Amino acid sequence: MRQNLVDITFTPDAADEIEHALATLETHFAALVALTPAQRRGLLKMGDNSEAFCRQSMHVVQQHPGVLPRAFDLDACLRDLHALDQLRPWLMRVIRLHERLADTETALGSDLMVAALDAYAFLKVAGQGEGLDNIRRELGTRFARPRRRTAAATVSVEDPSEDPSES
Repeated sequence: MRQNLVDITFTPDAADEIEHALATLETHFAALVALTPAQRRGLLKMGDNSEAFCRQSMHVVQQHPGVLPRAFDLDACLRDLHALDQLRPWLMRVIRLHERLADTETALGSDLMVAALDAYAFLKVAGQGEGLDNIRRELGTRFARPRRRTAAATVSVEDPSEDPSES
């Protein structure tokens, strides 16, 4: 093999534990929201500079709750702030894990593609006369190019003076 970027195996026990861990995450993260693209676009977003403003505002209104109207749910805002602080480190870990999962999937696919191309090349040379011609042709359809139209079929110039109903 010309390429082997990754060689990974998951034992049945490890696969079961991974499935269990993912199920646990899904259970504990059941309250996470899923926004539509339109919702995402329409939201007022808190960037880095805005975060300092938000934190300072929450601190000030905690110190002076009398300035808020009764309908303002300060406790809900503080819960959101606390949940945000909890969620961010987990998000960073999941993002890093996602990147490694995606990179590993890409590397495995690349390893397989290189190996399959090598196997196909060997099959074309060494597989002749071994009763593998039909299988080799089937595999070769992956590389089939669309047929070109003949010059007569592609060059069709209509004369604007001709009436199409006369043809």
